[in-house]
Amino acid sequence: MRAEYRVRGPSEVLPDGEPVAVPGGRCPVLPATLMLRPNRFVSVDERAEQLGERLAALE
Repeated sequence: MRAEYRVRGPSEVLPDGEPVAVPGGRCPVLPATLMLRPNRFVSVDERAEQLGERLAALE
């Protein structure tokens, strides 16, 4: 299976070229963090740091 992720504009996920509904209101930071590091391990600490920075910016 091949998946395409689009993060500019509305978030979209297209596994095998077919669009899948992405729930609205979700924080796009985690998927973006993972997509920017393809085929690499992203630690829980790094994910938590990225999410924490995003949540702090929203306050």
